[in-house]
Amino acid sequence: MTLIRDPLTQRGARVNNDGRLLTQSVQESGEAAASREGEAFTLGSSQSIRALTYAAADDGPILYVRNISATKTLVLDGFTATELGPGLILYLVKNPILGSLGANTPIEPENRNFSSTNEAEVEAEVWDDTGSLGITGLTGGVEVASFLRAVPAGTLDLKNAVRLGRLDSAYFAYQNPTGGSILASVALRFHMEALEVF
Repeated sequence: MTLIRDPLTQRGARVNNDGRLLTQSVQESGEAAASREGEAFTLGSSQSIRALTYAAADDGPILYVRNISATKTLVLDGFTATELGPGLILYLVKNPILGSLGANTPIEPENRNFSSTNEAEVEAEVWDDTGSLGITGLTGGVEVASFLRAVPAGTLDLKNAVRLGRLDSAYFAYQNPTGGSILASVALRFHMEALEVF
């Protein structure tokens, strides 16, 4: 008779009445698995200013991210948008043309595994709350989604479906078509995933 034993604990495997091997599995999201490996990160407008002010007719990028890794894909897990009042429109633009940036503050992604020292190979910028156009110097690109925002805060799960390869980029922007100023913030969750080699 052959016994299957764990090499560390020396515990033997169990079988059922039909002689079939009993197994146990744990299911976790790709986001949780990446965090365990120290590859899950957060970018937030609050890393510069806790709440940004959008006056009437303000319209522009609030948070920009660009993947500069040659070996990893940037995978967007989700984002949280928060506004003090209703009326803002949040939208997402992919692959804008990067020019000379203005009204911006560079920020570093924060690792969501507090025990990890891994860093994400990305460039990230947040609006510095000056002017009315958000981060300037980003032109073109394709608007791929817009969200008519209302209070309370909303979190959108992107289900790891939005992926940025090397030098791909995206920005989140707000438009305020209302007549009053609104405080707002946005935070992006993402993880870095090794490129698949075939």
